[in-house]
Amino acid sequence: ARGILSRTPALATGTISQVSKPRAGTMTTEFFALKGKILTPLFSMTFKESPDSMSVASFSPAAGGCPLSADDLSLLQALAIPM
Repeated sequence: ARGILSRTPALATGTISQVSKPRAGTMTTEFFALKGKILTPLFSMTFKESPDSMSVASFSPAAGGCPLSADDLSLLQALAIPM
């Protein structure tokens, strides 16, 4: 994700920040770009758990829009949820 962030001019010097919390019984992690004191929402992932493992159940761009390109979002989604 760091390499993808560096391709977005407005966020190139930013870092990735994340917040995880349970929602409706499943763990959700929201990812942000942190540049200075400004957090910019990027995307979220919801996880499914089994007794043996945890995997990504869904990948969603930030609700208010994501500054990453559509190609970069597709790449992240493909990495998070392999076909």
